[in-house]
Amino acid sequence: MAYPDDAADASVARAMRAHRARLIERVATGDMTIEGLFAEQAADRRTATVKVVVLAEKVPGVGKVRARRAMASLSIPEDARFGEVDQATLRALWSTMAETATRPLRPSDPSTKDP
Repeated sequence: MAYPDDAADASVARAMRAHRARLIERVATGDMTIEGLFAEQAADRRTATVKVVVLAEKVPGVGKVRARRAMASLSIPEDARFGEVDQATLRALWSTMAETATRPLRPSDPSTKDP
């Protein structure tokens, strides 16, 4: 038996998954910088729920091993969500990953606007 709120809850869950998938895809394609993620988080609180490790692993040229090593070097737990880690630590993470990436990362220049 379905309850009245089940459909609404399912709709919210679908929208959340779709938002996270779009965000992760933009990071994976290199279209989203760390500054863009901060702006996205300010505009949409759902961004704060994405795990840092998922975003870090999707950064072009970084991969799972480099992302996890960079997170460990900064003592960021693997289960940390984007909204739980302060911006200075996240910037340091992106900087550390840029040093070890096999491809250059887009600059995280605040004047650079993400599409």
